[in-house]
Amino acid sequence: MKAAAEQGNSKAQWWMGQKAEPRGEFEKAREWYQLAADQNDPSGYFSIAMHYKLGKGVPENRAEADRLFEIAAELGSKTAAEHLETAAHSRRERSLMADGKTIVVPADYTEPDEREIGLAFMRDYAQYGKQTGFRSFTYGLFADTAWEIEINGMHKDGCVKGGQGYTCAFVADLTYRRSSEMISALGNTLQGQVMSSAADMMTRNGSKRQEEVFILGPEGWYSPTLRIQAQRGMVAAMGTVAEAVGGVACGRDEVSGGEGC
Repeated sequence: MKAAAEQGNSKAQWWMGQKAEPRGEFEKAREWYQLAADQNDPSGYFSIAMHYKLGKGVPENRAEADRLFEIAAELGSKTAAEHLETAAHSRRERSLMADGKTIVVPADYTEPDEREIGLAFMRDYAQYGKQTGFRSFTYGLFADTAWEIEINGMHKDGCVKGGQGYTCAFVADLTYRRSSEMISALGNTLQGQVMSSAADMMTRNGSKRQEEVFILGPEGWYSPTLRIQAQRGMVAAMGTVAEAVGGVACGRDEVSGGEGC
């Protein structure tokens, strides 16, 4: 393993770090982890982040741990995403937080990156559900009729500054699934099959270019135009669910401000 690590194998380098830790050789372990991280190995970033989170051989530093957890998560580490308690914010957003919760918005700020567009997308839709992961959320007023949506990729195609924020063009690569509660409620019934087919159809048709306005606010990036889309989509979804389950969906139409069934 040592020979492989010295020849540049990132997995072997990480393994050597793991062997050094039980001996209390944290500095040596971090050297091995850093070599792995330098090759974009998520395990290397994750292990260094744990050192900062737990104060193993270094002073505890949650901000640095979160920064490294986010890099590891972006490289595909699901474990890092689970450890990332502030996964709901980007690095830039966290850097602008005076109290760890509220963003101090500068008078002038640059356009959102792809991660921040994804966060805004998730926030504006998850207000009708909840964030469930680093890039996933539910969309639905009730758990047993909610969709699980995963952002596989957010591809930005440029932004133009104007008004309060930026108008950005992007393509969202999304996967729709039935929530576990929906599967439990409907199972493999005809209604369940209809909802499963609907999820497949939305996944196939979901990737399209769109232009939306993005603004940086005290709680992070958001899109007023996406919020309207999310509201309208929820009204439409209520009707779709009602047809699928053979019942009546009632609720407040936030677009018109009226009640509807």
